Amino acid sequence: MSGFWIRLRACFQKGRTERDMDDELRFHLERQIEENVSRGMNPKEARYAALRCFGGIDQTKETCRETRGIRIVDELRQDLRYALRMLIKSPGFAIVAVLILALGIGATTAVVSIIDNVVFRALPVWEPDRLAGINSPTSFPDYLDFRGDDQVFSAVAAFGGTPLELENDQHPDGFSGRCVSANFFQVLGLKMAIGRSFLPEEDPIPGSHSVAVISYRLWERDFAADPAIVGKTLLANGEVLTIVGVAPKGFRDMSYAGAYRDVWIPISIFHRVQHLDKDPIWHDVLEARDKRWLGYSAQLN
Repeated sequence: MSGFWIRLRACFQKGRTERDMDDELRFHLERQIEENVSRGMNPKEARYAALRCFGGIDQTKETCRETRGIRIVDELRQDLRYALRMLIKSPGFAIVAVLILALGIGATTAVVSIIDNVVFRALPVWEPDRLAGINSPTSFPDYLDFRGDDQVFSAVAAFGGTPLELENDQHPDGFSGRCVSANFFQVLGLKMAIGRSFLPEEDPIPGSHSVAVISYRLWERDFAADPAIVGKTLLANGEVLTIVGVAPKGFRDMSYAGAYRDVWIPISIFHRVQHLDKDPIWHDVLEARDKRWLGYSAQLN
């Protein structure tokens, strides 16, 4: 701490610091001259011998400045002043330099944020070290077969690989959702902030339970954090969904980063909410094995 305060004082009180250094060096030089005279040297020889012992006043000052860090501060101040003069002299260059610095800092911040989210932070779920993600998309019939194999995983949950774009009169621009298997929140180990997650009886196809779990953000924004939210309804693509729970605060989806998902619905009613009955490609999305659109999350045994 003493070294820090010396450097700080040197930055703002350069003249006083130099005077203190001169007084200290003069004191030591005079003591050395007196000692040489007491050994029998004449004053001129004594002074010359003292200067030779010190190695030169200017060199000694430079050594002191380097030891105390004063020289570094002084050189930094000089460099900053020179850079400021050059920037004022060349405003075009200054603007380009500032833009390059801004872009560099922004890009670095973005990369660090991505690395922090992807590498260093765990998923926002309970026991993320026991959770495995299976990214290769598969069909819903394949998921049913895979779910029955408990040799590797204790539980397997499915979710739609493509987010749902839902609309109603209150949200003409749409809001994002995702269809999931009924055990999705249980596999992730998430406890609802209010209400419950989906039940097993809400999983079979075709679905007869028009239910939804909403995000904490949607609950606060559109329902004024109503504690009696369970049982109220939400209109999505013309389908009336009964709200059965509110997801934990901060949970947006399977990652800390990326867009929010505000509504989760069972896969069993995906077909109805998206109005796929007359779609020439996706009308059999829940029966065909060649429609590969689901991702998995699984708990390791």
